[in-house]
Amino acid sequence: MMRFLYEMSKKGSVPINALTDRCHTAYSNHYRGRAVDFSCSVNLSLANSVAAKYGGAHSFERCAANAHWHFDF
Repeated sequence: MMRFLYEMSKKGSVPINALTDRCHTAYSNHYRGRAVDFSCSVNLSLANSVAAKYGGAHSFERCAANAHWHFDF
């Protein structure tokens, strides 16, 4: 996940909402260092293509319903 975030940072701003804070469940990938939430302003197509290089993908959570994009790794 850190390689993903590093590569994203080289391509522009990385609007992170949460890594390990907020209201995540006890067994959330956030607390395992394998999830990140982005604000709705993230370039989603870019994030999807870069995440795929590192085994990540955005989950069922959608910006309109959850006010963020969630990526798991």
